[in-house]
Order: sequence, then C-alpha cells, then structure tokens
Amino acid sequence: MVVTHLTSRGLALDNSPEAFGELLDSSDIADNPIAVKQRMDRDGYVYLPGFLNREDILSARKVVLETMAQNGDIDPSFPVMQAKAIIGRNFDDIPYRTKPELTRENPWVVKIMTEGALPNLFREMLGGDVRYFERIILRARQPAPVSGTHPHCDSVFMNRGTKNLFTTWIPLGDIPYHVGGLMVLEKSHHIEKLRHEYSDLDVDAYCANYPDAEKWASGELRYSGYRSPEDPLVWSGRLSEDPVALRAELGGRWLTASFRAGDVLIFTIYTVHASLDNLSDEVRISIDTRWQLASEEVDERWTGPNPPGHAPELIRGRICH
Repeated sequence: MVVTHLTSRGLALDNSPEAFGELLDSSDIADNPIAVKQRMDRDGYVYLPGFLNREDILSARKVVLETMAQNGDIDPSFPVMQAKAIIGRNFDDIPYRTKPELTRENPWVVKIMTEGALPNLFREMLGGDVRYFERIILRARQPAPVSGTHPHCDSVFMNRGTKNLFTTWIPLGDIPYHVGGLMVLEKSHHIEKLRHEYSDLDVDAYCANYPDAEKWASGELRYSGYRSPEDPLVWSGRLSEDPVALRAELGGRWLTASFRAGDVLIFTIYTVHASLDNLSDEVRISIDTRWQLASEEVDERWTGPNPPGHAPELIRGRICH
C-alpha cells in the first residue's frame, strides 16, 4: 500500500508501517460466522469488501444525492451521482444525519438492513434473532477544510443497553483514501482504560454536582455533537482532537482502506475509530447503525419508530469527581 499526504482533523498522519496500515480483508471468511466472530474478538473489527450488493448501495446513494441536489448542496453542473461539492459552500452533514426518507425509510437502506447478507451474518454470528438501531446515521462529509471525525469509541453514545453491540459502517459509493473513509485503531478494543474509565461515561449524563447542573436538568444545556473538549460540562465524547498523538499514546496502527460501494466495516463499541479528512472535490456519503441480539437490553435513545437520540428528557445526572 502506497499512501501519501493523508490527514485527519487537519493533521498529517504518520504513514510509516509502524503507525499506519491496511484493514485486513476478511472476505475469505464471510460465509463462516463463527470465524467472523473470532476475528472480531481478536481484532475489534471485521472488514468485508464486496459483501453487500453494489447496485443496492448505489441505489441508496442516488436517493440521498437527489435530495441533496434539490437542496442545492451539490454542484448541479455535474451528474448527481458524482456528488461534486460546491466550491465555497459551507454546510455540514447535520441536516441529513437522520432524515427518515434518506435513512430508515429509504427503500434501499431498508432492503440492506432487512434482507440477505447483513442480517443473516449478525443472526449467525450472535446466535439468535437480531435487531438494528432504527436511528440510522447518514454522513454527508464536505471536503477539507472541514475536518474528519474525531477519535472516539461508540460506547459513550450508546451504553444504556447491552454492551454486546456492533457498529456497521457502509460507504454509499466508492471512497478511496483521499475521499476520507473511516479508520480504526488496531486492537484498541483491548485497552482496559478505555473499556472501563472512558466507556463507562455517557455523553447524555451531566455533572449533578457542577454549577450548571440545573441548566442540564431543565434541558437548557444539551448534547450537540460539537462541544468544546476543554469544558467538562459540554463533553462531546471525543478521546482527542489529535489522532496522531493519540495513536502514539495508545499504540497500534491506524487502519483504513480504499473503500468501494458494497464494502462493509463492522466493529465493536470499544474500538477506537475516526476518519480521514476528505481531500477530494466531492461529498463523501456513508451510513452507519448498530446491531445486537433482539433479546438483550436496548438503548432507548436509538430505537423505536421515531428514535429520540440526544433528547432533553433522556439526560441523566451523575456525580463527577
């Protein structure tokens, strides 16, 4: 793998073999759920290139991009499916993240989640009936200078149900390195400090013994996803703003791939992940959701016919030290 000048959060990544590498292609065991589970336990992720039907993925992409085109968020002088960004257009993916018609009501996304390879894999891997979080997240990531996703584990966002929970990230289109795909930190799910001290935290819990506790309790203050990392009252769940320094501190390598429509990346809620910056001239499109056994406890924030997410009524108080 020859990779040059990749960045995350605006910082140049160390692309030496000791610090950066390619995701392990597990397509050779895709039809062996027991082997998939063993590899998940070992590596904290499983990457399955070409696992999903490419035409279904591209059809889901088309639904998303046609809406973005109607809203004036991609360049109309190019074919819609190219998702060309508008130079100087300043938007983020918030307006699109959970729009039902683009996510849980998008017929092609529904097909991917309910038919064939993906639900069958989780059913066999987890050994029972499964469910996915209905709050499916759509990412429409602008080119730089908008930065990639900060390093974090999903545990701090969705730890009120079972911990036997898996994130599924699906690129809606081809995402070569420079378009800014996801990356995971090698074997980070084994780091005890992260599995306990960090992963026991909850972004929707406020410090009941801090000065602004009443504002949190009333809903005046709430999680937005873009809080200051220096302010303990407005923590965003991020581990660091600096993926380069974090890797040096925790060890392992940042692992990624040149993704194609049809690929899927699955990882545990304890696996540290982030994304590369989008250094292209197009909007990077992907979706993600979580899977678990249907019989186990579910985090109420992300499930149901109209998942509330970070709703004020679901904020909880805790004693902070």
